[in-house]
Amino acid sequence: MHFLSALPKQYDEWSELIERAFRDWAPKAEIRLDPLTGGLSGALVFRVDVRQKAKSKTVKGGLYILKLCRYS
Repeated sequence: MHFLSALPKQYDEWSELIERAFRDWAPKAEIRLDPLTGGLSGALVFRVDVRQKAKSKTVKGGLYILKLCRYS
């Protein structure tokens, strides 16, 4: 997965978590993340395009929304 190099620096703190998650959910897929404007919560929001190269039992190919935020 090479999508992380395309993310702006402001997302560096999340890159390891994002990469691990997609390596687990869709290990053979091509993943593209597009940042979206977040809402009032301050969470980071991405449109995720998952393109499966083989059948997966976890995540089917398609478009998804990924929302990341900190809880204390």
